[in-house]
Amino acid sequence: MKKFPKKLLPIAVLSSIAFSSLASGSVPEASA
Repeated sequence: MKKFPKKLLPIAVLSSIAFSSLASGSVPEASA
């Protein structure tokens, strides 16, 4: 795996969490 810039790492994590939340359909308004 390529190393992600430290600035992009938090964004990738947040996007993953947001995607998981939308996929599960739990609290969709929180991601808005």
